[in-house]
Amino acid sequence: MKDSMNKNVQDGLGQDDNSKHRAAASRKAAFVRETRALIASGGVEAVSLNEVLRLAGGSKATVVKYYGNRAGLIAAAIEESARELMQQLILTPDGKNVIKSDIKQSLSTVLTGLLQFYLMPDSLSIYRAVITARDGSGNLAESFYRTAQQFIVSEFAAYLNNWLGRGLRPDLDCMEAASQLTHMVRAGLYERVLLGIEPSIPNGNEIAKQAEKTAHLFLHGAAG
Repeated sequence: MKDSMNKNVQDGLGQDDNSKHRAAASRKAAFVRETRALIASGGVEAVSLNEVLRLAGGSKATVVKYYGNRAGLIAAAIEESARELMQQLILTPDGKNVIKSDIKQSLSTVLTGLLQFYLMPDSLSIYRAVITARDGSGNLAESFYRTAQQFIVSEFAAYLNNWLGRGLRPDLDCMEAASQLTHMVRAGLYERVLLGIEPSIPNGNEIAKQAEKTAHLFLHGAAG
């Protein structure tokens, strides 16, 4: 009977732990969801802890517990966007994996999606805040780099690794190549939008053309 009582106590404790984990996960999801919505509607400047808490509930102590500060919360929102992006980029619209026999077509597809992500209004808002230090916390740049940019580069490198020996040379440093490609694809078109020289977001054809040119230069180089 004692063993039965102990088991019931343990089961009860386990259920309590599971409930706490679910509640914590739900609270964190709400924080990130509302932060992403605020960024999308008004840029990074629109994100205040008071407004996030008004929309999501909870307390500042809970935000500090999970994210450290406002910059950490914004970084978590960026990271979630980056994770969704990289999951989408490895699939074509019909659900097939983009790792096909034609590396140029595959790489162009991935770079097109990546450039579309960088050109989203909320992505532009975040990047402008990072490079101008307008977030008011001093930590957003580091958080952005570590949680979003490094994650994208790492996932991109894993994608490139699939092509080693079958379109890419076997000794290619995939992390370095991925890092360079994320900057190459943003040359010109993205820079003009970021700086406000282009009055509107480029259309899909312009983005695809930029991605194709980047893929061609990366794969074939410029040597005669």
